[in-house]
Amino acid sequence: MKVREDGKVATAKRARTDSEALDRIRHLRNLFVRRDAHDAVLAYCCTELLRTDFYEAVFEAIKGLGSRIRQMTNTEGDGYGLIEATMCGKEPVLVINNLITRTDRDEQLGVANLAKGLFSAFRNPVAHEPRLEWQMSEQAALDVLGTLSDSSTY
Repeated sequence: MKVREDGKVATAKRARTDSEALDRIRHLRNLFVRRDAHDAVLAYCCTELLRTDFYEAVFEAIKGLGSRIRQMTNTEGDGYGLIEATMCGKEPVLVINNLITRTDRDEQLGVANLAKGLFSAFRNPVAHEPRLEWQMSEQAALDVLGTLSDSSTY
């Protein structure tokens, strides 16, 4: 991927050497850093982004979200159930703020719902639908990865 002069993301030609690929990784990382993205998002899907395989990039990044939550909470499970077990209820295991005010509790619930939505809308279809029947454009992938990165759970 590359960023054109007009600021839009476009497909770049395939890297032919390790140093070319490394330059692209640094470029992608800089794009994510400028947006205040979490390093772990790129770590989980860097290879797929370099291959411009957006379908797999989103799949890997969202699986990475589940993995991080399991690691952070020492909890089993996946997807919607993992989020329910770790981020929901009166005393969630994984908290994103102090949970003192109504706003704090609303934010916690909102991020939990966002995480559930990411699993339901992007990880589940990719896991169950053939690639030919479920397309992922570059822009859609960047939107999903940005949302994933912006969520307080990553």
